[in-house]
Amino acid sequence: MKTIYKALASAAFALVLTSCGDEFLTVTSPTQEDASEYFSTKEHVEEGIVAAYDPMHWTDWSMDNYEPFILMSDIMADDMWVGGSDKNDNQNWHLMANYEATPMKVITSIWIDGFSGVKRCNDVFGYLAKDIAGATESDIKSWRAQALVLRAFYANWLWKFYGNVPYYTENLTEPYVAEQLSADELYSHIVGDLEEAIALGVLPWKGDAATFGRVTTAMAYMLYAEVVMYQKDDKRYPTALKYMKEIIDSPDYSLAPVFADIFEQSGEWCCESIYEINYISENAARDWGAPLTAGGTVLPTLISPNNWPAGQDGHNTGWGFCPLRLETYDRYSPDDARVATPHAGTFVDLTALTTSVTRTSVSSFRNIPHVPTAMPVRWLPANSTTTTTGVSTATPRPCLTLLNSSC
Repeated sequence: MKTIYKALASAAFALVLTSCGDEFLTVTSPTQEDASEYFSTKEHVEEGIVAAYDPMHWTDWSMDNYEPFILMSDIMADDMWVGGSDKNDNQNWHLMANYEATPMKVITSIWIDGFSGVKRCNDVFGYLAKDIAGATESDIKSWRAQALVLRAFYANWLWKFYGNVPYYTENLTEPYVAEQLSADELYSHIVGDLEEAIALGVLPWKGDAATFGRVTTAMAYMLYAEVVMYQKDDKRYPTALKYMKEIIDSPDYSLAPVFADIFEQSGEWCCESIYEINYISENAARDWGAPLTAGGTVLPTLISPNNWPAGQDGHNTGWGFCPLRLETYDRYSPDDARVATPHAGTFVDLTALTTSVTRTSVSSFRNIPHVPTAMPVRWLPANSTTTTTGVSTATPRPCLTLLNSSC
């Protein structure tokens, strides 16, 4: 019996010796591929590219915050009110609108979403540094150009909203510390990525039905012009002007014959469209509990009126954020087509909304196919009063509400 125990003990000791390494145990999954091995084929690198586009869709609802990047600058301007039920509804928005944001009450999800985008683009560059089975030189240049433009797009969020930020072009490892760059230094990275992507000369000038949503040369041109003008980089003004002239002179881009048509679903990717971020509810997995998956958007619910008699698709139970100021409307010429033509795609008169309204929660996530770019929002008067329950008790004046205020 002692011999058997000694034999078992010896076997166990030998097993421990063969299973241990510098990190005590070396574990290799028998069912999952290592990321470095997985992203070594053309098909799988293409998946990585798609993943790099994904954070574009997140800011309307992610990380427990509503922060659509297309609205966050406007609420700090003077063309709209924050709206909602009261000043505690999306409180960080109200604080930002009054330039009273604090380190703990400010937009945060754009920070996370932006760095997630940067990280995923850096992942792509890591894949491209290795041999990729089945990939051609043209494939590799295309992937690199797309990732460069996308990284510039996400870095632009960080640059505009936060200024001086930690930044890196290779993903961090423990202890995950990066140097904080000044806004000017970050601008150099952004414009450098765009210049390299454009110089590669592989991005299509304009997408087609099979590639809509992918970055194009024209989109890179527009982003380049935006950041150059934002920085007031006069040395690059001639190049930005050259790019804009190329778009203007191109037969592939022109103003839509009927302005209002660009706000219809049929107007998506029309002759006037340089780039769009589309959402779609078909086969959608995105909902309140899974905001980072594919699907629709909460944006129409955010900016739609509450108890709006003419509301459609459930948006009469909107939350009333970001209504237009009447002063903004008054700046338009009376003969401007966006004002003179009812429902021409920009303004609509909501004079029918003359009773007290309240913000009610929406029980289901609004998976709206293809964000309605002509979605009205409710206007709240500046002198709204609130009860202890936070419900607006003021009666709105006749409402002139901006359509497409989010664009």
